[in-house]
Amino acid sequence: MDNTFKLWIVKLGKLVFAGEIFGIPSDEDSFSFTFAIDEEVANVFIDEETAMYIANICGGTVIKKEVTSDQYIRLESKNRDYLNREEEFEQIQSIGISIQ
Repeated sequence: MDNTFKLWIVKLGKLVFAGEIFGIPSDEDSFSFTFAIDEEVANVFIDEETAMYIANICGGTVIKKEVTSDQYIRLESKNRDYLNREEEFEQIQSIGISIQ
């Protein structure tokens, strides 16, 4: 493939790492991650070392992908949209609004 990028995702069983949970601080001993079933919303890493770091923390595995630049942009956008929905949900929950 021309113009391909190597990316890495972190899998934990059937789940994929999507990002950190909004509003919860993390440090070396404490972290809060969000995972999803849909690989399309996975956080994609442009460097294997960072993916390995996350995988080691959560007990997951790193999967290498090769994608075109258009695919990369689409995946980044889907992940960002997913995390924004998670953030919006957390904000609504914090003020006590019920979603039905």
